[in-house]
Amino acid sequence: MKKMMMLATMVAAVMAFALPATSSAAWNDEGTAITSTKTVQLTGSASHSGGVECPNALTDLTLDPGSTGKIDTFTIEETDKCKVIGSLAALGCNKLTSHISTNLPWSISTNGSVILITKIDLDLTYVGSGLCVSGVGTTLSNKLDGSGKEIPLVATPNSTTTVSSVKLSGELKSSTGTNVTTSGTLSVLSPNTGTYGI
Repeated sequence: MKKMMMLATMVAAVMAFALPATSSAAWNDEGTAITSTKTVQLTGSASHSGGVECPNALTDLTLDPGSTGKIDTFTIEETDKCKVIGSLAALGCNKLTSHISTNLPWSISTNGSVILITKIDLDLTYVGSGLCVSGVGTTLSNKLDGSGKEIPLVATPNSTTTVSSVKLSGELKSSTGTNVTTSGTLSVLSPNTGTYGI
């Protein structure tokens, strides 16, 4: 019996040394965790169902050592290039006149597979004809789960080791009482395209 216990202990010890240690998610540069703050700029498309599609979103990120960071800016350049769609178009809205990111900075974190975005707060204003002639304003923010915790918007990278672009996905809540599906693709701008991993 004692021999069996000793054998089991030896096997457990060998397995402990043989198995690789589980590493926690962290921003990294060519596989090495960053030790100082890094800034990254991305540009691309962003859209909100029932609202607007824009081809020219621009955002600035700060990556802090570890797995967290922040979105410092999120802007739509040349709002006249955006297309009003869905229910807002049906109301007569045909132009996005204002896109204001509030509550900045927003929070980001990585779990090693995707980037999670919280603290989102977007104020959008539309004008047009019909019921939209005097202007319509909406605010978009993170949905809440049953415990009142924010549900993150997800940014999925093209690669977890050398990120050059991310795809947005998820739902935000609108001040109109509806849920809005958010999507888009943002590319990392030079000189940081393909530099950092998650």
